[in-house]
Amino acid sequence: MSYVDAQLGKILKALDETGLAENTIVVLIGDHGWNLGDHKLWAKHCNFETVLNTPLVLRVPGKTKGQNINNIVEFIDIFPTLTSATNINNPSLLPGQSLLPLLDKKKPAKDFAICRWNDGWTIIKDQYFYTEWIDKDDKVTTNMLFDHSKDPMELNNLANSPKHTLTIANLTKLLRENRGADFNVDRRIEGKKGEREE
Repeated sequence: MSYVDAQLGKILKALDETGLAENTIVVLIGDHGWNLGDHKLWAKHCNFETVLNTPLVLRVPGKTKGQNINNIVEFIDIFPTLTSATNINNPSLLPGQSLLPLLDKKKPAKDFAICRWNDGWTIIKDQYFYTEWIDKDDKVTTNMLFDHSKDPMELNNLANSPKHTLTIANLTKLLRENRGADFNVDRRIEGKKGEREE
């Protein structure tokens, strides 16, 4: 981490010294997080926050001033952010939304993120992390709900708590409405692969 930080510092310093910082956007993103025994896992592939929370640093001339923003965003928001910042028109079917309004301290167009690992779909909204694992017929086989305001380490699964039935129903609806057009395409492809193998 220290080595990467030092290299990034060299790049930013070079941009400043050459005057290129005035018209250069810098984006730093990280790969998945990693479980180091968390939830009895040693891997980066899962639907827990330890893996889904990753670094995203933007430096946009005239927009950023070293502030921290705690809104929920997705990597699919990076491309529309770059096109917006450079005044390039987005393709009509482009997923994601520009983060420039957040840099101007305006309310974001969306306040949730959706992640997927295999058959597990996670929606992150407000303090909640909600995950559904679904079968080939799009039925929920199991689920988990964590309230990060009380349980940031995700140790207490609230999915079976009657107190959270409405929360789960609302998050399920939002997840299903926004998980993307590729969901059904992925399912058809997986089905065809299975048919060929049988």
